[in-house]
Amino acid sequence: MVISLVITPTSLAVAYAGARYGFWFGHYNYTEKFAPLIAGVPIAIGFA
Repeated sequence: MVISLVITPTSLAVAYAGARYGFWFGHYNYTEKFAPLIAGVPIAIGFA
């Protein structure tokens, strides 16, 4: 449980930095098909 409280926000932050600034994987974005989004990143990414 504690590990998931660290991994989920960290993965969301990594995805946000990548989508917003192009870090790690280059520039990309998510469409509204992946809704709901938090700051442009699908919530599901945090659990992936």
